[in-house]
Amino acid sequence: MKKVFVLSVFLFVCMLIGFACKKSNSTTNNTNSTSSTSGVPTNTTTTNFTVDATPASNPTVSVNNSSGNYAVTGIDGSHIYPQILLVFPGTSSPVSGGYAIVNTHGASPAAGQCELILTTTSGSYPASSGNVTVAAGTSSSAYFTNITCTNSNSSPTTHTVTGNVKWP
Repeated sequence: MKKVFVLSVFLFVCMLIGFACKKSNSTTNNTNSTSSTSGVPTNTTTTNFTVDATPASNPTVSVNNSSGNYAVTGIDGSHIYPQILLVFPGTSSPVSGGYAIVNTHGASPAAGQCELILTTTSGSYPASSGNVTVAAGTSSSAYFTNITCTNSNSSPTTHTVTGNVKWP
């Protein structure tokens, strides 16, 4: 019995040392990052977003400008949800600058504003405050940090979204 205990302790110590010494495979590339006003870096070179700190898998983007607004949707490519919908006024891609987030309840946002709506398998969660920064160009990007999205149910649920949506 004593040999089993000593062997177990020895294996535990070896595993502990192995995990402590394991080199991280993650790398950080800050050459293409942009910081928001909160100081949290957001990668603006790809579409990427998190909901409650959980990243979307294989995110993709769709653009629709047929409804009198310019709508850009970031979609979790592996699971369809979550989705981040950004609605800008007009039918052409927005110009560079900051856009105040408003909850228009389905109406068109005014100039200098946009609507941000998170959709999950549980429903829609519009944001009612915060900012989206657009970097326009041949390929445009909209990034946002720590935006609170809340449903309007009798027992509201809140989610926090951070990320970037990039479109051609």
